[in-house]
Amino acid sequence: MLPARAYDVFVDCFERGLLIRVTGDIIAFSPPLIAEKSHIEDIVSMLGDALKRVQ
Repeated sequence: MLPARAYDVFVDCFERGLLIRVTGDIIAFSPPLIAEKSHIEDIVSMLGDALKRVQ
């Protein structure tokens, strides 16, 4: 069972179109196979925003 905050971060990202996997303190990205630099920046920004919202 995931900790409540980890699950909340997963749901927050999923609702915004970002699929992540969470196991304990580890967050794994599931990015598209082809990504541009701007896509990576968007992914990191989206995760950072989700972490701030869940705290």
